[in-house]
Amino acid sequence: LFFLISGYLVANALQRPLSQSRARTFGMMYIYMFWTGLFLLRLWIPAPGIQGETPSWSHFLLAVLLPTSFWYLWALAFYFLLCWGVQRLFRKSALWLAIPLFALSFFTSVLNDVFVPLIPQPLDALKVGSIAQNFIWYFVRAFGRDIYDRLMESTSVSKASSWILFYVGAYAVAAS
Repeated sequence: LFFLISGYLVANALQRPLSQSRARTFGMMYIYMFWTGLFLLRLWIPAPGIQGETPSWSHFLLAVLLPTSFWYLWALAFYFLLCWGVQRLFRKSALWLAIPLFALSFFTSVLNDVFVPLIPQPLDALKVGSIAQNFIWYFVRAFGRDIYDRLMESTSVSKASSWILFYVGAYAVAAS
């Protein structure tokens, strides 16, 4: 729901030049880096009863620059930049990319197997699987605004129930 709403809110901004979208890109990255840096600095503060290896500064830097602790903030900027580029490359055909993106969301566990080990404990793992899994919702809402508006104009209880059943079924398949 978070990414659906976020995609809805950026649909008009995708039409503008990238220089006018600084708050949606670099602004989000600054917030992400600040909060992630603060969150991870706790690993260097000695706490009674907690013993562990202090991470290296290179792994700390990777954890701040790549999607780890507060990955959803990182994802908002990344998703916006991807959608902005797709808008420029594919124009009206962009929504068709939802099909391969939906398929990509089924490979979350494979992506996690590859990317999670790249940053060792006690730092948070890379959330590449979550990034891939949630991009479809942002993308569909950013590019499917016209379809959504038409659906809402002609909606009924039976149509809404059908969509809910479709979502539950798709989620069950993706979760298994």
